[in-house]
Amino acid sequence: MMTQEGVMKYGKFEDEGFEIVSKPLNNTRFTFVIVLPLEKWSLNGATELLNGNKVLSEYVKNLKETTVSLRLPKFTLKNTLDLVPTLKSIGVVDLFDPVKSDLSGKNI
Repeated sequence: MMTQEGVMKYGKFEDEGFEIVSKPLNNTRFTFVIVLPLEKWSLNGATELLNGNKVLSEYVKNLKETTVSLRLPKFTLKNTLDLVPTLKSIGVVDLFDPVKSDLSGKNI
């Protein structure tokens, strides 16, 4: 479990039924945004938030710096991305043709 106490951006949106905590990730330009339901909340509620008239970033803009005690389970996010279709779509095709490219001896 990760526990951290400190000044973070926080907002409680009672009419919408959730609260938000925003925490900048260390040494990056990214921010970890946590949406917490005030009561039992279904996946439909989260979908409505993300697809509604007011997007999540608009809520995040209205957060205020507050002292927060945050406890979250530790987890790891991983992603795999196949760049071959993207590279081919922008014209990098010869690299993937074994007749036109010779990558032998290259450390890739």
